[in-house]
Amino acid sequence: MVKAQIAKGPFEPAFESLRNFKCPDWFRDAKLGIWSHWGAQSVPMYGDWYARNMYYEGSEQYRYHIRHYGHPSTFGYKDIVQLWKAEKFDPESLMDLYVAAAPSISLRKLCTTTTSSTMIRKSTAMKIEFLVIF
Repeated sequence: MVKAQIAKGPFEPAFESLRNFKCPDWFRDAKLGIWSHWGAQSVPMYGDWYARNMYYEGSEQYRYHIRHYGHPSTFGYKDIVQLWKAEKFDPESLMDLYVAAAPSISLRKLCTTTTSSTMIRKSTAMKIEFLVIF
C-alpha cells in the first residue's frame, strides 16, 4: 500500500471554504465532449466491462449472460463479437442527435472498431466539428 503525503490545497473540506471559489476564466469558454464507445459490447447492452464481468460468477453481467446466452464457457465473448453486425447503424442520425444535444460546442468523437469508415461533418454556423472514425 502506498502512503503518500497530499499537499495542502486552497480549500478545506467544508462548504464554507468553497463559497469563495471563483471559476477560472478558461472555464467560461470550456467545451463539452461526448464520448461514446460502440462495439461488440453493444450486443448485450448490459454496461461497460461486459466482456470482463460476464466471466465473474455472481456479477450482474454474469447472471445476465447466463439468462440470455448460457454459460460463458460454452458461449463466451468471442461469440458475442460474432453477433455484432451494426446493421442499424445510422451515423447521420447520431450526428444529428449530438448537434441537437449541444448546439454550440466543439465536439470530437473518436472511436475505433472493426468497421473502417470515416465521417467528418462541420457546421461553421454552429461552430461544431465532428470527427467520427468507425
